[in-house]
Amino acid sequence: MIFELQLLVLLILLVASSIDFKKKEVPSFFLTAGIFVVALVGFNYFGITSLAFGVFAFLLGLLLYDLNFFGGIADIKALALIGLLIPNMKIFFLFTFFVLIMGLLYKGLIKFVLNKPDNYQVPFLFAILIAYIGLLMAMWGY
Repeated sequence: MIFELQLLVLLILLVASSIDFKKKEVPSFFLTAGIFVVALVGFNYFGITSLAFGVFAFLLGLLLYDLNFFGGIADIKALALIGLLIPNMKIFFLFTFFVLIMGLLYKGLIKFVLNKPDNYQVPFLFAILIAYIGLLMAMWGY
């Protein structure tokens, strides 16, 4: 069941990322519905651990939002969605590392390579998607 949940989250992030690229915003209900479904099923599979890491990831998202690392509520929801599937603290720290590294590389690419202005609204869900794919590869042993 965990594999199916991971694929569901991957699909949700793929769709949300493509919407973010096209429209620079993601419909709120889309990620919220994903969080709801993954929280219910994940709680049944992982127990309270699922909800705890979902809250930790949400708080990480709030911290990064407050630090202007990204600029949207959808990014916070995406982190919380992924957090619901994190089984332990080691994987949570690995995920945090992936998000920070991918975010810095992505923002650097946008700013320095593509020469976008400082006020350019970066569609950040793509960086979160890549970080999630890296996390899945690490968890699956690739």
